[in-house]
Amino acid sequence: MRNINRTVWELLLGILLTGVILEILGVMIAGDKLYYSIGLLIGVILAVFMTFSISSSVQQAVDRGEGGAKVKMISSYVIRTVVVLLVIILTGVMKLGSLVGLLLGVMTLKVAAYIQPYTHRFLTGGKP
Repeated sequence: MRNINRTVWELLLGILLTGVILEILGVMIAGDKLYYSIGLLIGVILAVFMTFSISSSVQQAVDRGEGGAKVKMISSYVIRTVVVLLVIILTGVMKLGSLVGLLLGVMTLKVAAYIQPYTHRFLTGGKP
């Protein structure tokens, strides 16, 4: 846990905050609240997985030459994409949760990336 980059913690906080907001809004709007919540939870778990995967890939790519770094980043991207697609397909086929909730949960990573400067400022008290 100590080796986790500060930016990763900031992204995780953004994912959590966005997930909580989407849960509150979704429960007010969704017809089947549990189905939506399970889908959202699966999506948020995927977003957390992708955050750690991206962080690990970048750290490993830095240790390689230019060609090796490019291959590492592309292969990691492909693996993440396949995992996300498999989870979406399994969730849909097995009706584990709402696909809308799942997709919103995955998108929490995007939102977290956009608000990361603000979560950084909040966590550091305005220090760079």
